[in-house]
Amino acid sequence: MLQEMVAAGWSDDAVARQVLALLQGWMDILEEVAREAEARFGSSARSAPPIWRP
Repeated sequence: MLQEMVAAGWSDDAVARQVLALLQGWMDILEEVAREAEARFGSSARSAPPIWRP
């Protein structure tokens, strides 16, 4: 369903704004959960692979 809404957003600005708002809401939730997990369990940076930068 999300993919169809994203595709519809290419031709309808109102749909695009709504889809972007929905996705931003999910990103906000994920960022909050990550911050809470880091506060509770510590940073995962020690075990995370390095970020590749060209």
